[in-house]
Amino acid sequence: MTAVIVLRATRAAWYKHRFSVAGIPAVFLLGALALFADGVVQRHWLSVHHLSGCLVADDTTGGSRCQSAAWNPSGIPSGPPNVIAVAVLALPVLVGLFAGVPWAAREFESGAFRFTWMQSTGPRQWLLGTFGPLALLATVSAAICGAAAYWWYQIAQWQNGTSIWAWRWSSFELTPLSIAGWTVLAMALALLCGVLIRRVLPAMIAFIVAVGACAYVSQTWLRSWLFGIGMTVKQVGFGTTAGWPSSTTSYVAQSWLQAPSGQRVSGLPVVNNLNAWIAQHHYTSWVAYQPHSHLIWLELARNGILITVAAFAVLASVWWLRVRPAD
Repeated sequence: MTAVIVLRATRAAWYKHRFSVAGIPAVFLLGALALFADGVVQRHWLSVHHLSGCLVADDTTGGSRCQSAAWNPSGIPSGPPNVIAVAVLALPVLVGLFAGVPWAAREFESGAFRFTWMQSTGPRQWLLGTFGPLALLATVSAAICGAAAYWWYQIAQWQNGTSIWAWRWSSFELTPLSIAGWTVLAMALALLCGVLIRRVLPAMIAFIVAVGACAYVSQTWLRSWLFGIGMTVKQVGFGTTAGWPSSTTSYVAQSWLQAPSGQRVSGLPVVNNLNAWIAQHHYTSWVAYQPHSHLIWLELARNGILITVAAFAVLASVWWLRVRPAD
């Protein structure tokens, strides 16, 4: 019986919120189409100038720098890659702001929820039966846009004239998994703001603050904290490349000198031959880094945290609706 009620609420959601149902995939799919078109233009430009070969990523080095005299990053017919990347990452926020917040907040603001709850649909069934299809639609659309963004960025990042580095913030975020994760979080926060505040404009303002806080914590603390988990520590050569991890495939978190007693050396004197001085005092050089094989697990962990926060937001919405079902 509960499944029938939820199915009925789902059908009502598709009809009642048809503009959101149409708008959510439209935003993401138009973004994906624009990224695909821009990627095709860039690849055509590289092919015309016979530069495609030097821009092929090498699995052993993580990337290669184009040494051709014809290479001119400013000549690629595309906008600044970082600006476009930020615009792509803003799509989940826009969807949550204009499609996620209004559907819940407007129901309470207009009083339409009273009619819905009289049709054998309880508050919880109405909430989950509406949120579920919208969130699923947004997540699938976001994953498609993320796939287009990942494909586009493989060439777009070459405009800086540097090699591909998967640990860069834009490379880390422009994946189907990351964009889908941020979309799930945005939709859940939009639901929570709408249920808590129940006024469209104040709920939208609260949503912007909440998403901004999550993005700030993610970029300033969460990524660095995750990148410090499970690091590989090894001894390397000081002043040489012996034993050092590849700078194009690994993320070097820290390096230090260690005394024979095991204590870290806090400062170095100004001497003519630093290498000889270090050898004389029997200091060793160490590095802590994340190998490329850890990247996928760190991505899964970060997006798992986003989804966990989203789950708590949905549970909080259900709990608040039970405590305060109506004004």
